[in-house]
Amino acid sequence: MIGCPYCLLPGGRGWRMAGKQGLFDTDEEFIEHIEMEHDLAVRREDETEEQALARVKAKNPRIGTKDCRCPSCMLKRMAEWLKREVEG
Repeated sequence: MIGCPYCLLPGGRGWRMAGKQGLFDTDEEFIEHIEMEHDLAVRREDETEEQALARVKAKNPRIGTKDCRCPSCMLKRMAEWLKREVEG
């Protein structure tokens, strides 16, 4: 079993859901999950970063938009929300 670190973190989506959410039997299932659910491109063998990003963006157009769910974008949105809340 391979566990998704983003889903299985306390408070992560998989943490709150029953069943096998966030657990995968194969590397390929895990990589597909990372690319489609967490908007992260995982380089395949003989693939550049640019090629990987282009391949994943073709399947998942959300990447790089305001709805992107990569950890970096989610953290930016959370920081912006906190700043608005503190500044009132």
